[in-house]
Amino acid sequence: MTEFAWLIEVNGEYGPIYWDGGNWSSNHMRAVRFVRSIDADRVMINLSDADRIAGMRSVEHGWTSDEIFEKAIA
Repeated sequence: MTEFAWLIEVNGEYGPIYWDGGNWSSNHMRAVRFVRSIDADRVMINLSDADRIAGMRSVEHGWTSDEIFEKAIA
């Protein structure tokens, strides 16, 4: 089983980084998950200038059931 959601992502120096609700993280498991792309887009528009990074975009991301289970027990 795979879970899908929309994330706010930007290309970081060493790969993609994701908005986790207050900071940026390379860990996709910490990212804020949005049900619809429009919700991610609206949050990007309203991020404060301090949290804004050039090249932000909403991306659809998928997690396997193993990843979801590992997060639940961590």
